[in-house]
Amino acid sequence: MSYKSLFLALFIAILSSLTAGCKLGLIAVEGGDIQSESGTYVCQSGMNCVVEISDTTFNEKFEAIPAEGFEFVKWIDGPSFLCGGSTNAVCTVNNVALAGNALAEAIVASDSYFYILPEFRAVPAPDPDPQPTLTTVQFMKYNNSCVQCHVSGAAGAPRANVPEEWEPRLTKGLDTLVMSVKQGLGIMPAGGRCANCSDDDYRDMILYMASPG
Repeated sequence: MSYKSLFLALFIAILSSLTAGCKLGLIAVEGGDIQSESGTYVCQSGMNCVVEISDTTFNEKFEAIPAEGFEFVKWIDGPSFLCGGSTNAVCTVNNVALAGNALAEAIVASDSYFYILPEFRAVPAPDPDPQPTLTTVQFMKYNNSCVQCHVSGAAGAPRANVPEEWEPRLTKGLDTLVMSVKQGLGIMPAGGRCANCSDDDYRDMILYMASPG
């Protein structure tokens, strides 16, 4: 039996015990809540809630609110399911326009059952930040300049691929570090021994050296 059929069977058993009148079942499956715009109705994740509709003055907007780590997909479609197939997280249930319609009023006065059932899905965990890399040309520039001091840590230069030695420097911001390289700092000459490096080259090299490798 599908989870939708299971919920329907449970709802029919619950609703049958209530007083006569149209019923709206809020089925809040795992992954999120259903809440009305007015705040009158709140159905939390994993709960089945019932809204009694006794006349043609009912007008509510119900929103599917995903829990942390989930996202709303759509409203489930099926017989007696409202907003079925809609990807709008807000489902409007409004029968005000039906006032005076004998058939509609008869349905409202009956023991008819209607439902709204949101579908949520878990949001995939984001991929870890990729390790910074250098292009072939940048790597050649790096080997001809940066490695001369940043591999050995000469004169206190932060060593390549030793992140803890770069952390306090990175707090100054990449633009500041690039400017320091271009102007020279300590025993590092202006340009960091790279005569043809662009600002983007410097940024990429700094990030490469500041990574675990």
